[in-house]
Amino acid sequence: MEFRTASTDSEVVIHRLSHEATSNDEGTLLSVMKESLFVGQQDNVTTARFLQKDAEIRQIKKFTSVVVFVPLTKWTKSRPLY
Repeated sequence: MEFRTASTDSEVVIHRLSHEATSNDEGTLLSVMKESLFVGQQDNVTTARFLQKDAEIRQIKKFTSVVVFVPLTKWTKSRPLY
């Protein structure tokens, strides 16, 4: 069995994001999330993805939800995990 290290990222879901902010594009999403969360919260986003995987369904709705991955050390330094 191959050895795998435990994840060092924490998943955070952000709801009700306007499509104008993300342009409904996976490639643009990561750069927008990295810039926005670093400026606002000093979080270093490692990965970002849409919660709804189907782009056509996302386009129909006014808002979307996004899952971003931030280093777990950010959260454990500021508050304990229970």
